[in-house]
Amino acid sequence: MTKVEIANLKDLKSWVRNFAKTLTYKDIVLLQGPMGVGKSQFTQFLVEALSSEQSCSPTYAIHNAYEGKEGPIDHIDLYRVEDEDDLESTGFWDLFDQEKAIICIEWSDRMEESVYPTNWKRHKLVLEPVSSNERLLTYSKL
Repeated sequence: MTKVEIANLKDLKSWVRNFAKTLTYKDIVLLQGPMGVGKSQFTQFLVEALSSEQSCSPTYAIHNAYEGKEGPIDHIDLYRVEDEDDLESTGFWDLFDQEKAIICIEWSDRMEESVYPTNWKRHKLVLEPVSSNERLLTYSKL
């Protein structure tokens, strides 16, 4: 487990760019933290690092897809999902049938960690507010 103090958006962007270099397109990024802590901003920086596309939060759509330099990047927001049955209509489970992709899941703690496929590398990132701009990022590989 690694803990990193993030002082501002520039620090977050730098950390995410370095983190993106470690991903291998069979990875799940599980983002957790309270509302407004920077999960969507984290994902935006990740998509920018891995593709030439701009991302936006899929809160209402639940799923946004991007074409990365090496393959698909799927951005999921589970905030409005009540249970696993809600995910059936979104094609969520089909995402893990892809040969290669990076799947970034905001509000991943709304589901048990055990439901995420173990044949994919799983990265858990928890963002916590320290002040109005500062964040504590806790990273662990599951």
